[in-house]
Amino acid sequence: MYDSDDDIKSARPVRANTTRFRRLNGNVNYHPASAWSPWRTTIKAIKNARLFTGKIINDHRVQNFVLFLILINAGMMGVATFPPIKNDPDVIAKLELVDKVFLVIFTIESFMQLIYHGYTLFKDGFLVFDVLIVVTSWALEGAQVFRAFRIFRAMRLITRIETLKNLVLALFAVFPKMTAIFMLLLLIYYIFAVMFTQLFKGMYEKELVQQPYFDTVYFSMFTLFQMMTLVSPHLDYCHHAPLFS
Repeated sequence: MYDSDDDIKSARPVRANTTRFRRLNGNVNYHPASAWSPWRTTIKAIKNARLFTGKIINDHRVQNFVLFLILINAGMMGVATFPPIKNDPDVIAKLELVDKVFLVIFTIESFMQLIYHGYTLFKDGFLVFDVLIVVTSWALEGAQVFRAFRIFRAMRLITRIETLKNLVLALFAVFPKMTAIFMLLLLIYYIFAVMFTQLFKGMYEKELVQQPYFDTVYFSMFTLFQMMTLVSPHLDYCHHAPLFS
């Protein structure tokens, strides 16, 4: 099979040379993949922790508890506007403390969602909305004038109730068609406003009407809006606004 001894030597497996190299370096059991073992263990532990966090925070019982807290928080903000409570500094201080506790809980919930989803959280509009509500609440916490906007936390109910979420998605889906309907309605308003202005202009100067309902295009459009919405034409203070003067 082999013609000479040189051919036999050249046919020896390369493993012998590899083994000799390992022995010379004093590490017979060396394997290149073993250098990555600590990193792989760490990455696997992080992944397991992330999945465990997601399992906890997305559990239906936890989500129902968060939904309950949102309802309680929104109710407290409404109760705080009642005069007997609003005029009592001690009660207001206690409500502020409870509100801060709720905000901390909401912050922990959003942070756990961020840990679980990572950067993919910013691909979900509802989760981004939750994070923005929490961040805005902390940003406006020190400003007394902006504390009224804390009631917007109640809008987090949209992300928790499936029916409301589907309704919002449906509204966004039909928004382009609603824009087209608005443009068509505006065009009809403009056409009739111009026509009525040309037909009935000057009636106020002749004292045939009490207000200049059709003296300008602006007045005509506003009068048509009153007619369509069945608003009483006796709300004449609108015709004296600076916009129409």
